[in-house]
Amino acid sequence: MLWITFGLYTAFAATLWVMLFVARMHAYKFKNYSFHIEPVTKILMIALTMLTLLGYWFVFTIDSSESTIGQTLRETTSGRTF
Repeated sequence: MLWITFGLYTAFAATLWVMLFVARMHAYKFKNYSFHIEPVTKILMIALTMLTLLGYWFVFTIDSSESTIGQTLRETTSGRTF
């Protein structure tokens, strides 16, 4: 399950990063039209970096906790005899 979650999140994050790079290219192309384009894209890049790292941390944390829960359930149900 880890690899499926990891792959889906990587595809989602890559899509967002491509959108950011397109926005940065447009920001440099049209930087003479507005003073706010460059600072906003820098802030978006910092926020996207933090969200990407936090998302990968969640993927690995949630996946490891699910395997622990599943193992605990198997241990409790396999020991019973009726």
